[in-house]
Amino acid sequence: MTTLAPYVTPAMLRARLSLATYIAIYDDDLTGSITEVDASEGVALTLSDAHSLVVSRLGTNYTHIPLVTDIDVPFLLKSAELNYAVGISYDRHPEYIRAYGTDPQRKNAYDRAEMTMERIQQSLLKFADAPSMPEPANIGGLVIDGGQRVFLDGSTGQRNSGDF
Repeated sequence: MTTLAPYVTPAMLRARLSLATYIAIYDDDLTGSITEVDASEGVALTLSDAHSLVVSRLGTNYTHIPLVTDIDVPFLLKSAELNYAVGISYDRHPEYIRAYGTDPQRKNAYDRAEMTMERIQQSLLKFADAPSMPEPANIGGLVIDGGQRVFLDGSTGQRNSGDF
């Protein structure tokens, strides 16, 4: 079984949050060491959770889920995963949100991730930067009008409206 590694690194999350916010949220041991915080279970769990949210939305349309070792992981997936990670990060310490008023940033990041993944799932967005990604399996639907339907009772008393 292949373990799917996150597309986002601790350094990317740190850059998006800012160093001060990153340390405030993830430095549980109060070490002040970026290296130790990057390697912490809190960061690893956040990135894993964000990755699972992205990958779970891909399974509907795509038979190939890109691995982090693939050369061309689509930027849209990295962006959505980073936005999920930011939202999850702020959820980790609600007192930080209350103290610094960062709830709009948390909500905005999570909403952007949801919107991106929803559009990918609906096949409205396509991966322009990843030529190895196949076309999605289901692109929209087709509704056909089969003409007028009439409900009649059969000679046995059975109705023919069962397909409605």
